[in-house]
This record gives sequence, structure tokens and C-alpha cells, in this order.
Amino acid sequence: MQTTSKPVQAGLAEARRSRSADPSRFDDELDDAGDEWQPLSPEEASVWRARQPKAVVWRLLGWQSFAVIAGAVLIWVLDALGLFKRVSDFNLAASFAYGGGAVVVPAVLMAVGLQGRFTRRLSTTPTGALLGFAIWEGFKVLASVILLFTAPHFVVGLSWFALLAGLLVALKVHWLVLGLSQWRARRSV
Repeated sequence: MQTTSKPVQAGLAEARRSRSADPSRFDDELDDAGDEWQPLSPEEASVWRARQPKAVVWRLLGWQSFAVIAGAVLIWVLDALGLFKRVSDFNLAASFAYGGGAVVVPAVLMAVGLQGRFTRRLSTTPTGALLGFAIWEGFKVLASVILLFTAPHFVVGLSWFALLAGLLVALKVHWLVLGLSQWRARRSV
């Protein structure tokens, strides 16, 4: 990581103090007060980039996958022990795993697609970057809907309750991991 010079560090600290001195003032009021916008120098840009959170996409997808697999294994074990008062055919675990997979698999495909050559070519402009994201988000939603519609054909003895539980676990683990990573980042500062 590059180190910044003392004048750059002092300038960044002064800018932070002046902006935080009066939190009731909006940025447009600061601009009207005579402050002119200036682009960041390379050193200032590297300081700004270092302070931004790192991309956690693959970590999030890993935790989502882990939660779905752990939930399916837990349901499978409980079903094997006979706690669900059903014929032990493991339909609940398969339904749970399929529901979680309907979230995780399209999300993995979107993450791979966003890093692909097609999206990099589109990302030369802000509009193109937004278009690339919208295309992959649309693909992710469509793939999830298709997986949910085809669930009765792929899971024998489908339990809709378990499928929705797997879907919800995969969706909510996402927010849990984001919240914990922000909490951990605040604690370390």
C-alpha cells in the first residue's frame, strides 16, 4: 500500500474536519460558499480506496452456500432420527437444499458474469456499467423463478414449506454476514 505525504494527510484531515464541523450544512451549501470541486490526486485517491470496504461477494456466496448445506444436513439428520413423524424419505432436506440453491446458484452465475468480458466491455461508461448490472440482475431473477417453477419436477415429494425455508435462509444469511462484517470493521477501527 502506498504511503501518503504529510501535506496530503493534513489536507485530508482538514477537509474531514471542515465538513464535519457543521453537519447541518449540505454539500450544495458548501459548494455555494465558494469551495470549488477539485479532482483527487493519485495519492488522495489511493487513500480513499484504502478506506473503502473490500468486495465481499465471494465470501457472502460462500456463507450462503454453507448455511443452505448446513440446514439441509441438519434437517436430514433430524428426519433420520424420526423427529418429523414422517416416512424417512429425506424430502424435507432435498426441498430445503433446492430452495436455497434457487437463490445461491443464480447469484454465483451473476457474480461470475459481472466479472466477465462482456460486462467489462460494457463498463467503459457509467451507463454501460449500469446496463451490465441490470442484465445480470435480470438473468439472476429469471433463473431463480425458473428454478422455483421446475422444483416439483426435480424434487420428488416436494415440501413447499421446506423449499421456502431454504429460500429464506439463503436470503437472510446474506444480510447477517453483511451486518457482522460491518460490525467487525467498526470494532477494528
